[in-house]
Amino acid sequence: MLPLDVDSVPDMAAELYASASAPERFGEALGAVSRWLDADLFHLIRWNESSDAYDLSLRSPLLDATVDGPYRSYYAAIDPRRPIGATAEVGEVRACHWYFDDRFVSRNEFYQDYAVKQHGTRWIMGAPLHRGEGNVVYFSFNMFADRDHFSLRQIAGLRYLMPTLQRAYLLMDRVEGLERNLRAADAALDAWSTGVVALDPKGRVLWHNTAARSWFGPDRLFIVRAGRLLGVGAGAARLQRALADGMVQPTHWTARPRVAGWFGKADRVALTLTRAPEAGGSPPHLLLLGQPLRTANSVSAQALRAWFGLTPAQARIAALLARGLDAKSVAEACGVSMPTVRTQIRQILDRCDARSLQDLQRLLARLPDA
Repeated sequence: MLPLDVDSVPDMAAELYASASAPERFGEALGAVSRWLDADLFHLIRWNESSDAYDLSLRSPLLDATVDGPYRSYYAAIDPRRPIGATAEVGEVRACHWYFDDRFVSRNEFYQDYAVKQHGTRWIMGAPLHRGEGNVVYFSFNMFADRDHFSLRQIAGLRYLMPTLQRAYLLMDRVEGLERNLRAADAALDAWSTGVVALDPKGRVLWHNTAARSWFGPDRLFIVRAGRLLGVGAGAARLQRALADGMVQPTHWTARPRVAGWFGKADRVALTLTRAPEAGGSPPHLLLLGQPLRTANSVSAQALRAWFGLTPAQARIAALLARGLDAKSVAEACGVSMPTVRTQIRQILDRCDARSLQDLQRLLARLPDA
């Protein structure tokens, strides 16, 4: 038996693939498939087998999400359709009327109290789209109870589309995974105290992290005009020279904001413009890296204990040194004698592999606030 109108399949497949690269549109493309099959509802669900719950749900707007709670908490365990889907091969279409007749449905708690009563649905057909990494992805279509079961023509139509649906889902899953990875990478770079700006060879800003955002402004280090990074004041010519040399060799310089105080304890930023490592055939671009030159830090004694294995007393003294206090001020703050402080500092130097007090303070100033 021929499936439904196959002339519209190429356009429908093209929309599925296009929407897979924009997951927020994927549900709309699935809705077009549902209409093509003359189904009333659709539901794509990714079920996590270890947690026995789903972490992805794309559904028809008519499917009420408020009934998810009862399904998860109770009805999932007594859903008679689940064993049928669990034993189906990936891509194997099955229909409920092959397994459950009207007599069974009329006496079954799941159908009467959940499917029919809360959704108004009686008939379902579907197939597993994908299995892997502890997840099973099911795609199903429903028809309301006042209609007949799915016809052979509708089932043939779903079988005809199944390879396209499988490829579209895998593409969407890949895009979703890449976006998750990018969000995680952005969060990691945003937590870094070093500022990072990605530039194309002409100085157009491609991306920057949160730390670099504090550099931008007419009273700071740079401005962005028409997408291009420009230096402020005397820094304008310095940045242009660095851009001219950056594709050949790294360029290093320091810069001060026109108005003090933008960078907290630091009044200067050490900048490096260098060519980014090439990856995956991407066009060449530059990285502008900046580290505030701090003379003090608000690192906690607890963090210093964990990092360097200091005693509580040593960690307290190290935290005060990190804030820029000298040995005399540390002694007064801790209420101890100078000989005690000098002894503790010698022990801290040994634990931190620092050669001198100045070396230690430079090390502490480079630590992240914690």
